[in-house]
Amino acid sequence: MLEAPDISTSASQLVDADLGIAQLHGIRTNAEMIANLCPVGSGPPLIADMNTGYDGLFIIALAIQAHVQAGVASFHIEDQIVQKRCSHLQGKEVVDIGIFVQYIKACMIACAWLRSDIVIITRIDTYQSRGYKECLGRLRTAGDSGADMGILEGSSPRLASWPLCLKQTIVFSFAALALVYVAIKKSFELLKSKGVTGTPENIPPKLIFQAHLLDKEAEFDAATGGLFLPTRYNTNKRYAKE
Repeated sequence: MLEAPDISTSASQLVDADLGIAQLHGIRTNAEMIANLCPVGSGPPLIADMNTGYDGLFIIALAIQAHVQAGVASFHIEDQIVQKRCSHLQGKEVVDIGIFVQYIKACMIACAWLRSDIVIITRIDTYQSRGYKECLGRLRTAGDSGADMGILEGSSPRLASWPLCLKQTIVFSFAALALVYVAIKKSFELLKSKGVTGTPENIPPKLIFQAHLLDKEAEFDAATGGLFLPTRYNTNKRYAKE
């Protein structure tokens, strides 16, 4: 299971922290890119981060339509106020439970209109400001209101007959982002100080091309009678190694 979180979209596309700056178009576009890296149905299911639904019941319906068309398997919507912030930060405020129930109902109605089986996950960010007891109450209300799954940010309770997503072990929001940050920072610090990037010799362009399925695309081309030959890589040792 993969997640397309807004924290990564904010960082990679906007160079901003996760403070609700990334909006529907950017997050949907990023999710669509990830969802379509593999042929339809062949990759792991993708969870999209739909934040607070982007302010309004009609926008929630449009957001769900956009995510369904993007090819994601699921999305989670949280109970923070519109001026939300990353779950890892302090000072999160949440909406009234009655408003959050409206969010869930809007999701269900939109899914029914679209005849979509996309999985609705409700994310509860109440633990920090209102305590564990209210979190459990909100989770139960979300389940009773029709949500398919729940996430309790910062904890992992058990609720009978209703599945919960344990974010710490199932959803790896930082799995690639943190590693990429370390690698890029190290490379550019080396470039600034010594004028080189330090690219390992065992990672030539050929390997990068293969990781991006160049050989598979060449095989498809050959099957159609095309002239593209995947073995014709630059053999100059400065750029590539066979």
